[in-house]
Amino acid sequence: MAHLTLTFDHRVCDGGTAVGFLRHVIEGITDITDIAESAEIAAP
Repeated sequence: MAHLTLTFDHRVCDGGTAVGFLRHVIEGITDITDIAESAEIAAP
């Protein structure tokens, strides 16, 4: 397990953009986890 902390400066990036980016990051992490789990299952 790892902790990931991201911060956004509201003066530079509005909330909608920040949320979109965080969703993209979460999807990427989830995809990597799914790939790793399927590789462990496929390994002899």
